Amino acid sequence: MRVFFLQLLALLLYSSSPVLGELIECDGVWIDKPCNGSAGQVLEQLPKKTPPTAEQRLLESKKQVVQELVNANYDARGKYRIDFSTRAVETECRRPEISLSECRTLVDTAHTKLLTHIKSAQAEIEATRENKIAQNDYE
Repeated sequence: MRVFFLQLLALLLYSSSPVLGELIECDGVWIDKPCNGSAGQVLEQLPKKTPPTAEQRLLESKKQVVQELVNANYDARGKYRIDFSTRAVETECRRPEISLSECRTLVDTAHTKLLTHIKSAQAEIEATRENKIAQNDYE
């Protein structure tokens, strides 16, 4: 197995074919060298991605912060049937003039409200459970 990898490495290092960054269909075969036969389609190399700007990095960071709230809301909706909207926070955090720390504050405030709804739902479930137990004790 080691020999194979060494041979592959040597082949890659000492390969004399220039890399064109495109594939050419040459006589029905795709190659990355100039075609000596009848050339067909050409697949050119895609341009390299440019590094993200500061604004894009900030937006991505804010999306990650908001996603934690969205996930918690999704879980609460599934477990407790809570109807809690995160749209206002999502919209506000998308605004370019809102900093990451301001977005975190908005998310934390909304998360606190969500936790209040969860605790209320849990208390309601517990009260219902106790009522059923009490009713079964009477019967």
